[in-house]
Amino acid sequence: MTLDEYRAREGLSYEALAERLGFAGPNAARTVHRYAGGERIPRPDAMRRIMEATGGKVTPTDFYAAARESA
Repeated sequence: MTLDEYRAREGLSYEALAERLGFAGPNAARTVHRYAGGERIPRPDAMRRIMEATGGKVTPTDFYAAARESA
């Protein structure tokens, strides 16, 4: 499942998802938007937080699969 699919399924805005993931700062929602849209692949520490916050529904493999599809 992609991060954007998870966000939509949970009915979360990018701001709310950033908060759920524990991302802070003025660009947190934009960063999550880039991850969710496949523009950026999260660093290992961010991937771990994403996996934990989504209960393992979004995994590192999901990011790499999405990146290959958009290439």
